[in-house]
Amino acid sequence: MAKDSLSVKLTGATELQRAMDLLPNKLRNRVVPAALRAAGAPIRTKARALVPRDEGDLRKSIGTKLARKRRQTTRLLLVGARDRLTIGKDGKRKNPAKYAHLVEFGTLPHKITAKGGWLALGGAFQTIIKEVDHPGAKKKPFMRPAYNSGKAEAIKRFQVKGWELINKAIATLPKGKG
Repeated sequence: MAKDSLSVKLTGATELQRAMDLLPNKLRNRVVPAALRAAGAPIRTKARALVPRDEGDLRKSIGTKLARKRRQTTRLLLVGARDRLTIGKDGKRKNPAKYAHLVEFGTLPHKITAKGGWLALGGAFQTIIKEVDHPGAKKKPFMRPAYNSGKAEAIKRFQVKGWELINKAIATLPKGKG
């Protein structure tokens, strides 16, 4: 997942927070992750729809992950390319999380120099050279547009799922506890 992050502060949800404060920690710790996962779904779906398709590895890798800031109770939901190895159709190992930002923001023209050797370019007829001029790549945003178009839906889903789970959790409490 990229280090460049976007965040939403949920305001006007004091009733939701008060209701969660009434729950025991064990139940509260179930409500927030489930509500966050529900909230991330529209952004994940939109990002998968917007990502440019080459072999589809980047599209397949877009997912959600729950996280927590160190030494804090704040929960986070990360949406982006998961950091995992895949084998492409060409048989090469790929990790879409390593190049997702290059697709999103593009690259400037640059030189690629072989490290301690030579570069082999091409298929059956290979050309061996020490460096190559890369023309750069145009940006093809998919995460930011997905976030911008899906954040209102995400907030709504968080609140709806949160209330649904809080009501369910309160119903399971013994009388006089909730």
